[in-house]
Amino acid sequence: MGNLMLINLSHNKLQDSIPATIKNLKNLNILDLSNNRFIGSVPMQIAEMEQLILLNLSHNKLYGLIPAQLGKRNSSYMELDLSYNDLEDPLEAWKNKTGTGGYGSVYIAKLLTGKVVAVKKLHHFEAEEKAYEESFTNEIYVLTRVRHRNIVKLYGFCSHARCKILIYEYIERGSLAYVLGIEAEAVEFDWRKCLNVIKGVAHALSYLHHVCTPPLIPRDISSNNVLLDANLEPHVSDFGIARFLNPDSSNCTILAGTRGYIAPELAYTIVVTEKSDVYNFGILVLETIMRRHPGELISSFSLSNAKDIILKDVLDPRLPLPTQLVAQDLNFSMIIAIACLHTNPKSRPTMQYISQKLGSPLNSHCNPYAQFDYFHTSK
Repeated sequence: MGNLMLINLSHNKLQDSIPATIKNLKNLNILDLSNNRFIGSVPMQIAEMEQLILLNLSHNKLYGLIPAQLGKRNSSYMELDLSYNDLEDPLEAWKNKTGTGGYGSVYIAKLLTGKVVAVKKLHHFEAEEKAYEESFTNEIYVLTRVRHRNIVKLYGFCSHARCKILIYEYIERGSLAYVLGIEAEAVEFDWRKCLNVIKGVAHALSYLHHVCTPPLIPRDISSNNVLLDANLEPHVSDFGIARFLNPDSSNCTILAGTRGYIAPELAYTIVVTEKSDVYNFGILVLETIMRRHPGELISSFSLSNAKDIILKDVLDPRLPLPTQLVAQDLNFSMIIAIACLHTNPKSRPTMQYISQKLGSPLNSHCNPYAQFDYFHTSK
């Protein structure tokens, strides 16, 4: 018995409690006791079954608290389904709703372990649509395969016919779009922090494009999908439409992304490359510096006259002008952003190049406008 790897006793009308001695099945990978008549509590010893990757106890008559240890295990492994019982969820269920979007509602919840998480609950009508199902599955597939300090962490999920939930690390300050739009937040989000956000997103995209195998393109980098933590460190989120670039595939797809960020070439091609992310990044950089979407600015310039832009004319007037050194870095970021918006995708820089240059403490040697008085001239 100790060598068993799978037990499926679902739909057998089994009764009584689940024995604590089940922990002795140390090699068990899958335990499905769903759709029976088990009573009592969930034995905490189940959390000691280190090889378990799927646990389904749904549709029984279990009651009491879900063991906190099981919640810890669920953050690092498997699928866990405890629905349709009388169990008390370790989440303070749906008490603290923070927002509603097209994809679902987001709540702040506290686990019995004390960890605060963000819970995204898919709207019921959306859960039945194929596109949302694919987005839900894709989000899980991507976030269980990437690890970077500037990419949001997925702690767990629940996929059920009547309920689809994603559990993320809680990012305290919300989206970059929110911070940019609130005057009280904007004061704290000074120019150095602005530069730090730009660098963090660049590092995350460089990791996705040049470290991940195969390369991963999020396809929807926008201020709504960059979250800021308590220290205003950025975390890229929302990978529902992300694609791995398979060298053995055509990498064709339908048009997707956020209006105002979509690369122009996607209007006439269905082949996606990492250069569409580079374009997204260029928009994001200008938006972060200007504190508003740069659509009007983009429509008014070409690469030939981009050098005529005076930095102080695009800076957020709610903040004091930066020092000359900070202004130099802001101007360099703006020049990088403009290069990212080149109409020819092949002429855009790579995210690896951008990440390296933005991470360098001295950018003046590679900035053709580094000696300018950024506030008064466009020499």
